[in-house]
Amino acid sequence: MRYELNQFQANSVIGRFMAKVTFQEMSDDAFIGRINEMLGKGEPIPLDLEERSLRIHLKTYPDRSDLLQRLCAVLAAQDRVVPLELEEQALVALIKIHPDRQDLRDRLQIVRVGTGKAEPPSAIVGASGEEASQIEVDFQQEADSFSSAVNYRDMDAAFEPILEQSRRFTMTSVERMYALYKAVEYIELARIPGAIVECGVWRGGSMMIALATLVMLGKTDREIYLYDTFEGLPRPDDDKDIDILGNRAINGWLPHSRGNEQSNWAYASLDDVRANVAKTGYPAERIHFIKGMVEDTLPVQAPDKIALCRLDTDWYASTRHEMIHLYPRLAVGGTLIIDDYGHFRGARDAVDEYLSETETPLLLHRVDYSGRVGVKII
Repeated sequence: MRYELNQFQANSVIGRFMAKVTFQEMSDDAFIGRINEMLGKGEPIPLDLEERSLRIHLKTYPDRSDLLQRLCAVLAAQDRVVPLELEEQALVALIKIHPDRQDLRDRLQIVRVGTGKAEPPSAIVGASGEEASQIEVDFQQEADSFSSAVNYRDMDAAFEPILEQSRRFTMTSVERMYALYKAVEYIELARIPGAIVECGVWRGGSMMIALATLVMLGKTDREIYLYDTFEGLPRPDDDKDIDILGNRAINGWLPHSRGNEQSNWAYASLDDVRANVAKTGYPAERIHFIKGMVEDTLPVQAPDKIALCRLDTDWYASTRHEMIHLYPRLAVGGTLIIDDYGHFRGARDAVDEYLSETETPLLLHRVDYSGRVGVKII
């Protein structure tokens, strides 16, 4: 039986129940088709529906480590116990990809003890007390293993729907997405005055997080400034823009070039970005899209005061220009986020040079290997 929902029903408890019944009664093929429709429209997928989708795909691809890991995360996000058998299956699949990861092997051993498939390790003989605790335990490896098992369960429950809505439109890690969410929450709780500024927008996913967080908090009066070429990444410097592994950015940029300052690398049109950020429900009249190279648009089109400044233009020249013209406008107590500080040496050098030349004290906290966040103190 199928139910046709009118607009009133869809917004009611009964409507939501009927919609869920409809999903539950669908065949696997019809269900996946409906999920794909929702994804195409940018609609968030409820966790219980994502769970069924993952289980359907796992029937065809039972050893897909990404599907298995995501299913574990979805169960955990619903406050459900992740079966040890499922975790074992995910670990086995991961070890095939990363055979040298001892932390995965250690965790697999623990899981198999829990399922009764392996015997507990025998007690260590010979050392005891302080000596044993200092020598025989790799606490950093244990911390990494525990972090993997926790799998983001320490994050605010309110962040989950924001993450799901925006994750397709950003290249950043979950850690960096969460740091931005908390930074927005912080500037509101601390009543830091000023606009939110982002340089390097791509498809708008990071700003979707910021705007959705503001909407959740009931704060929709901040001005938002988004700076981007909306024509893809401009040409990097041949010598300064090198990633942490020594790869020159120019070698990745040239195959995507569409002229000297345009490319298909990280390309997203202004119309695409505008449509994506509109999904958050933040007032459109408060969102300002500044098209062009930041070297041309800043400081002419910059707000007088900034509460949160997120820099994600990757290259040395643009990042240095942004620091010179935007950091002085950042309010005391305001937040600075550098997305590529760890990934691209040029971005790191640009920030470090500015802080050194201006004798500016700033603790840049490591979010992950690439992202950094700091709070302006003077």
